[in-house]
Amino acid sequence: MQSSQPLLGRVTAAALAVLAFSLANHVAAQTLFGWDGIGVVDEFTGPPDPFVCGYPNGPLVSSFPNIAVGCPAVFPIGPPIPGQPGGVAYDSVGDLVYLSDGGLVEVYTAAGVFVDSFFMPAPVFGLGFDSAAGLLWSTDGGALVYAVAPPAIPLCGGLIPFAVLPFPVPFPGPPLSGIDWDPLGGVLWVSDLGGFIQDVLPGGAPGPFGPYPVAPGPCFGPFPPILRVAVDDGSPFGPGHLYVSDGFVIASVLPGGAPAPPTFAFPGAPPGAPCFPNPVPQAGIAYAAHGITYGAPFDPDGLVPPTMGSTGASNTPGPAFTHTITGAVAFAPALLFLNGAFACPPFIVLGVPSYLAPIPTPINIATIGTDAAGNGAAPTPIPPGLPPGTTLFTQWFVAKPFGPSPVQVTEGLSFRIALP
Repeated sequence: MQSSQPLLGRVTAAALAVLAFSLANHVAAQTLFGWDGIGVVDEFTGPPDPFVCGYPNGPLVSSFPNIAVGCPAVFPIGPPIPGQPGGVAYDSVGDLVYLSDGGLVEVYTAAGVFVDSFFMPAPVFGLGFDSAAGLLWSTDGGALVYAVAPPAIPLCGGLIPFAVLPFPVPFPGPPLSGIDWDPLGGVLWVSDLGGFIQDVLPGGAPGPFGPYPVAPGPCFGPFPPILRVAVDDGSPFGPGHLYVSDGFVIASVLPGGAPAPPTFAFPGAPPGAPCFPNPVPQAGIAYAAHGITYGAPFDPDGLVPPTMGSTGASNTPGPAFTHTITGAVAFAPALLFLNGAFACPPFIVLGVPSYLAPIPTPINIATIGTDAAGNGAAPTPIPPGLPPGTTLFTQWFVAKPFGPSPVQVTEGLSFRIALP
């Protein structure tokens, strides 16, 4: 027994109708990838918000060691310091993570499987990925920006050529230190060691916002040396919503340097603050359109409760986006429900907590049968054309074939529609 449908057919009328309601409650966000500069890649959110039921779960979501199997490997560059080379990028179409020590780039799946390594044609100070065009962008640590096109066939330490020749940024100043691609605005955002941000069009023309300083204050002190920058590809606040970091603290800013409003995944520390600490120091950061969990799974009969997750990026389009369930009752019907708003606190239905708001009524978007281990997966592809920033929430309900209680549930999962 298994059925699922593309999200558009099931949520256009329901979820988009409640979008204003969900955003009024608390805007969701997703995750950041980081590399510790030594040997571990982390995926994380901000600290849980004590005023919103401790949502989301985190801050650390997952980690994997970066080990280049059979190919040249990056050198450890150590904890972040101003002027440090290297960087991290995420390709949402391939669901791939790129990291660099300043010369070599390693490529991993988001689950931590090594894919390739290759040498860049110029120094690497920051990485960013344009998933729609397949371009990996970098700066040379001076005033130049360039791009390469990672090959489909692994190079295993080969030298990759320029796909876009180096060009200067419109307003050169302190050495460049970070870069990312903004699909919402069609521009590159670069940071420098003087604490300034500027946007630039491919080729070198200035973008619409111009250079601006990241606001000093409690996040970074009076003269923040911004080491890396990551663009929120699904921001409900529009183009130029950035996460900037000195390696130890991350601030969420809007064009002009003003603090961005808090989000579901990054509520700030303390909640409402414009910044939060890294779970561990990071030599690079990259935004990922991945689902994040919140709340806790539950089985009323004391069985080990099931957990949920997702694979792939919640892009529009996102053909590979899939919901997963692990550790449920074996050979049982598992129903995946969706709503445009979450419940805080959860409300009780059939003796279990629902993390989906009861109004409007959640809708069933997939039904599967679990396997002998209680696991399962439901493809929930996201079609093109959904508005970036649309926030959706899901939860599995499992019908138990035995026991006093008829249902067990997973925690909830939040994801936000982004552009590739």
